[in-house]
Amino acid sequence: MKKILLLLIAVIIAATMTVTCPDKEAHMTALNNELSMLIDDKIDEANEKSHFLNDDDPLNSGFKMMASALAGGIVKSMVEQKLMVKNYFVCSLGQVNTDDGVKTLSVGLLGHVFTLIDAESLKESMK
Repeated sequence: MKKILLLLIAVIIAATMTVTCPDKEAHMTALNNELSMLIDDKIDEANEKSHFLNDDDPLNSGFKMMASALAGGIVKSMVEQKLMVKNYFVCSLGQVNTDDGVKTLSVGLLGHVFTLIDAESLKESMK
């Protein structure tokens, strides 16, 4: 009886994980959000270093919005083109091909996408 109960629980868990496995759109959204935050941080850093415009200037906020939107559009199209999502039924992996081989950027599990992007390594690669 215990074996049947354990088997039934395992089947229910596997079915739940299969139904809630994130698709490519969910991976793209999570990665775009993460990269957009990083880009916004870089824009703020550049703005602080330049001292060209102060924070209260509406022109400054307009420049920041335009730069963020432009960079966000470029990042979105790059992620859309380069991202491969492998579905393993209970989880999914978002990966890209690099010169060093395949790199995993995100893991999808139970309806959520966990990004594996390290902000420091991305900052280094952006230099």
